[in-house]
Amino acid sequence: MKKLLFIFSILSFYAFNSKEVAAVPQTNALLYADVIFLGQVIKSDSLGFYVRVDEEICNNTTDKLLFKKKEIYVSHDIRKRTRYSYGAPRKEIQMIFTLKYDAKTKTIKPFYYSFGLEVVAKENNSCYVYGGTKGMFVSNKETIKGIKLFKSCYHNLQGVWDHEFLKSKISDVEIKKAKESNAAAKIWIDEIETRNSYYKNLKK
Repeated sequence: MKKLLFIFSILSFYAFNSKEVAAVPQTNALLYADVIFLGQVIKSDSLGFYVRVDEEICNNTTDKLLFKKKEIYVSHDIRKRTRYSYGAPRKEIQMIFTLKYDAKTKTIKPFYYSFGLEVVAKENNSCYVYGGTKGMFVSNKETIKGIKLFKSCYHNLQGVWDHEFLKSKISDVEIKKAKESNAAAKIWIDEIETRNSYYKNLKK
């Protein structure tokens, strides 16, 4: 049992991402992100990069005009070199960005070295959706739909990083419908349900 839990924890940690960023579980990134959108890097400077907004997905910030200019500046010191991260995402790659909003400085930032999910052109513009031990390519359109569904199922909580039981916003029946209607949402919801089952059993 301990061996199985160890394998699960390792697999849960690694998500498909650019080689330039450390792997972060997609479920964590999606639930913790304040700003999510489809876009592409257009230019960068020493303190960050500018991203063109192609499609808005989520804005959980106090700035309701955030997407109005169709361009977002991401504050990220690209001069720093660590074993996990350097520079900005490559300009030629479209991504679904998952970012945080710093209310004090009113800036958009990456977190835990995560920029988001790459749109892989050679896979028919699909994203690699991953959760727990399951992974598959899903079209970027279905991935975007899945993100909205997934975000509507669970709260945007710090607890996702603290290994806590995550309560859903909606009923079990609605959760089941969400899983049946979208492949990406199913993978992410399945991972949360597996995690919840594990933490529930720990308390017995």
